[in-house]
This record gives sequence, C-alpha cells and structure tokens, in this order.
Amino acid sequence: MSTRDAEFSAYVAQRRTHLRRIAYLVCGDVHRAEDLVQTALMKLYRPADR
Repeated sequence: MSTRDAEFSAYVAQRRTHLRRIAYLVCGDVHRAEDLVQTALMKLYRPADR
C-alpha cells in the first residue's frame, strides 16, 4: 500500500461518520447518504491519481 493510499484510508476512517451525518442532513435518507459519501470519496480520490 502506498503512502497516499494509507493516508486516504486513514482520512476516510476518521471522517466517515461525520460525512454520513452531513449527507443525511442533506438528503434525509440513510442509504442515499451512504451512497453520496461513497461517490464523493471516489471522486476525491481519483483526481489524485493524475
């Protein structure tokens, strides 16, 4: 695992609950909130590959 991967994994582990709470406040649905967080994290991670 690269340093970048480890740092991103640590960030996600630390912030995931907070991000889900915010997403829930935005959309009002637990399952949709989880999908929003996952999509946002994938988009956040991907540009760093370039």
